[in-house]
Amino acid sequence: MSWARWVLREEGTAATARQRLVRDSPREFIDANLIGARSTSVTCYSNHQLIEFKLTTDPGLGLAFILDGPDGTRYFDGNPMPYMRRSAPI
Repeated sequence: MSWARWVLREEGTAATARQRLVRDSPREFIDANLIGARSTSVTCYSNHQLIEFKLTTDPGLGLAFILDGPDGTRYFDGNPMPYMRRSAPI
């Protein structure tokens, strides 16, 4: 059993999040083509969604995980530092 309840993202909604990533992290996303996306709520962030992007890139197929909310869209790039303070009690 998974903690996440994944739902497919509408193409326009996912594309909008991808555009924000291209603007903020162009090196990672400018040449990537979005082929699918799904999202789930995250218990420690009340106003955010965790999005899984399926992308095609020069080396092949890839996945990217994104935290999307009213204050921005953040790419989980492997940096171990916190992205933000949590917005809801655990």
